[in-house]
Amino acid sequence: MRDLNREPDGIKSLEVEWQQVYEASVAARADLARLRGSGAASGELVHFARLRLEQLEVLKARIREKIEELLQGSAVRGMTGAGG
Repeated sequence: MRDLNREPDGIKSLEVEWQQVYEASVAARADLARLRGSGAASGELVHFARLRLEQLEVLKARIREKIEELLQGSAVRGMTGAGG
């Protein structure tokens, strides 16, 4: 696994990844709304669409946590004068 603390663009790459997952979650939310509103979609389709949205939301949260950890680590290193 990569050590993002040693990569100058580690946070930037995570932000790009978060944006991609965010956009996928917007599309998944729209798909779920469309399926729920159609009345013709099976319960199984709605179920799997909801699961997909939930997975994307969890992934967004995990990526955001990684970004926050890196930012906190950068702040601590900056205060102590330690280089990365």
